[in-house]
Amino acid sequence: MDSKEVYNAVAHDKGKSLREKECKWLIEFCFKFQPKVVLDVGTGWGVTGRIFSLTADRVYSIDKAISGYARQQIAEHGNPERITFIQSVSMDAVLPIEPHSADLLFIDAGHPTLYVIADFLKFSRYVRDGGIICFHDCDRRDVLNALEIIQGQDPKLQEGYALNLIDVVDITRAYYWNLEPQFKSVDINRVHPEKAK
Repeated sequence: MDSKEVYNAVAHDKGKSLREKECKWLIEFCFKFQPKVVLDVGTGWGVTGRIFSLTADRVYSIDKAISGYARQQIAEHGNPERITFIQSVSMDAVLPIEPHSADLLFIDAGHPTLYVIADFLKFSRYVRDGGIICFHDCDRRDVLNALEIIQGQDPKLQEGYALNLIDVVDITRAYYWNLEPQFKSVDINRVHPEKAK
C-alpha cells in the first residue's frame, strides 16, 4: 500500500478530525518514520486510527466511547487486524505493552489543560527514546498551555526525557521524545532511531 491509497482510505473523512494538510503530512510522516507500535489517544472518528492501521504493525486506540462509526470505517477502510480498541477514559486505560515500546504517541483526547498533561504523563512513559509524540488541536489555548507547562519541566521530572520540536503542521505539533545526554546512562538498552538503521 502506498501513501495515495492510505490517503484515499480517509479522504472522505479528513475534515472531521484532521485537516487536509495535516492528513497528508501524517501519512507521509508514517511512511518515512515507519512506526511499528502506535498509541492513538482519542479515537474520535477513527481517521488517525485508519492511517495508523495501514502504516504501523500494531495500533492501540484509546477512547472513552469508541463509536460504531470509527469501528466501521476502520473495518472497511483500514486494517482492523492491526488495531486494538481500548474503550476507557484515557487515565484509566490499561495498555498491554511494556514501557518504552511504542514508536509514536498521538494525543487527541480531552483538551482541557490538565487532561492533556495527564495524557502526556501517562502515555509518554510507553514511548521509546527517539520516538515521536504528537499533540493535536494546538490551536486551542488550553492545549498550548499544557505544552508550555510540559516543556517548562526539568527533564528529571520526565525520567530524563525532553520534547524536541520537529514539525508544526496546521494544528498538529510533532516532537522527538529523547533521553537527554546527561541521562543517557540510565538505560543502555534504549535505541536512538538513527543508530538503529
